[in-house]
Amino acid sequence: MVSELRAEQIDFRYRDVPVLRDVSLALARGEIVGLIGPNGAGKTTLLRILSGLQPPDAGRVLLGEGELQDLSTAERARLLAYLPQGAPAHWPLQVERVVELGRIPHRAWWQSLAEADRQAVDNAIAATDAERLRGRIVTTLSGGERARVMLARVFATEPCFILADEPVASLDPFHQLQVMATLRAHAAGGGGVLVVLHDLNLAARFCDRLVALDCGRRVCEGAPREVLADPALAAAYSVRIDVVEEPDGLWVRYR
Repeated sequence: MVSELRAEQIDFRYRDVPVLRDVSLALARGEIVGLIGPNGAGKTTLLRILSGLQPPDAGRVLLGEGELQDLSTAERARLLAYLPQGAPAHWPLQVERVVELGRIPHRAWWQSLAEADRQAVDNAIAATDAERLRGRIVTTLSGGERARVMLARVFATEPCFILADEPVASLDPFHQLQVMATLRAHAAGGGGVLVVLHDLNLAARFCDRLVALDCGRRVCEGAPREVLADPALAAAYSVRIDVVEEPDGLWVRYR
């Protein structure tokens, strides 16, 4: 059983401009890790490298004991699901058909959906509160509704690891909490989640561990309480960050 996704000493340059420099990160099953940092810190690039969509200039990505690049596309897709920022919908498909695409790694192209596939689709639609959208055409949905459908497609794959790039950015407060709780449940059920977040209060509430990037470097990592109080994080955001312990958990104020 694959127990860990790991990046080791990742370097990446875009047109000779350093984007990531000597970044290492590990994601274990059973945890949700928040990837935080200011715009342009390299978070999206790191997720793309971890998902196998972008090769690094130096370093390597390991899935279990083997290198990610050595796995077949189908093997990788069964183990690892990537949700890009603002995932687009290019074709006017019914929502249910979009979610069913998450089952492609589990069957040959000529095979129809089995009972296990249909159950996975139903579970994913329920988990993302997309039942009432089931018969809608995905290109007619609002940005927030579409984001939930694309997340449902990820859940339908039933991957070990989910890499989600700002999955709550376009959602209302209720669905922000619901999506984060669903990601939390995926980790509690034995999966691993790496999620890019800009809302530090959501990061404090739902994540087991935080990794902060700034200017392509990892500047701090650890439990939310430690990272959010780290002066390096405040310097990265160019704000003052106050961490307050309340009966219902940590709260973050910045100014």
